[in-house]
Amino acid sequence: MKKDFKVGFLLCIILFLFAAWEISNAQNQKIEIVVENATVKAKPDPEGRIIHKPSLGETFNVKAKMGEWYEITVSTGIGVSITGYIHEMFVQVIPPPPDQASRMELAVSAAYLGGYSGNDMFYSENWTYGILQKIIERGSLKPVMEKPRGFDLSLNYMLTKDMGIQFRFDYNLKAGLTNAGKSSYNLNFQWADTTIGGLSKEWALTGDVALANISANFIYKYPASTRVLPFISAGLTLQAGRLKAGTSGGYAWSWFVPSETDTMQVIDFIDIPFELKSSFNKIGLNLGGGMDLFLSPQVALTIDARYFIAQKTKLKWQVQPGKYVFNNFNQWTFTVDTASALQIEDGIEPYMLNTSFYRISVGLKFVF
Repeated sequence: MKKDFKVGFLLCIILFLFAAWEISNAQNQKIEIVVENATVKAKPDPEGRIIHKPSLGETFNVKAKMGEWYEITVSTGIGVSITGYIHEMFVQVIPPPPDQASRMELAVSAAYLGGYSGNDMFYSENWTYGILQKIIERGSLKPVMEKPRGFDLSLNYMLTKDMGIQFRFDYNLKAGLTNAGKSSYNLNFQWADTTIGGLSKEWALTGDVALANISANFIYKYPASTRVLPFISAGLTLQAGRLKAGTSGGYAWSWFVPSETDTMQVIDFIDIPFELKSSFNKIGLNLGGGMDLFLSPQVALTIDARYFIAQKTKLKWQVQPGKYVFNNFNQWTFTVDTASALQIEDGIEPYMLNTSFYRISVGLKFVF
């Protein structure tokens, strides 16, 4: 459902951009009178009142296109400008002057991101010891990641007025692993006399992810004679990121305690710190489109909707060796050596970080 929403949202953005382009396509055009005895009417109707008779070769700026009629402004003999309408059979559209072919464009934008995703992780162990006939350990790590924000810089080198090379730097600010993420542990056991027992505990799972995206793209701008220029671009992306996270997990142990008359078997668990600190680099793809709305010949408002595609990154949890106190029998401690830490690490499922995401940017573009 979430994936369908993202695709639908991107399609809506693209449709909006092209609709805006079509609507504005008729604006800022210039037309020339190519038929003698042409007439300008007070309304877009063949029976409308004639308000002006333009000369052959006279030009006008188009305000809007209404079916077969152009809306223009004409000057009366007394210096007053009024709105009129002329049929398309009397005119031809004057091609716009050629755009500057070789040019540089620099854009600075703020960005909203769809966010990353990852998997829930589990670990388990079944064993017996002494008069404990069944010992079952189950643990889970369920991170919850917030959506990051970001900014981007893009530099376009236009080889022609329509095509060029784009270099992008998209930086995603840190996305936190919120306190809603949890690590939980359950210990269930059964004694020889069929008596059962259980212990459990939860810990917060927190951390953050930082990611930078460096892209080299091909960019194509749709030829247009208006202030609005739609574009598409796609290419390769280098993702460089870092993830750090921390939580705890449970680890059970059973032992015999001497008493005045006999020995007693007990079972308990310790809290072991789990850490995830890893940097990664990988190659992916990006594709997107947008539009530039020129406020002046050198400055434009730019909107870009883009999707970054990358393979999942496999990250392994680390367990810290050390001496830890039991939860219930806290007069005793348990030492986790390096070999035991590695064994515990191997039992935890790796975290598969998915850094494919969509990004919507709004900013200013400068042409020079």
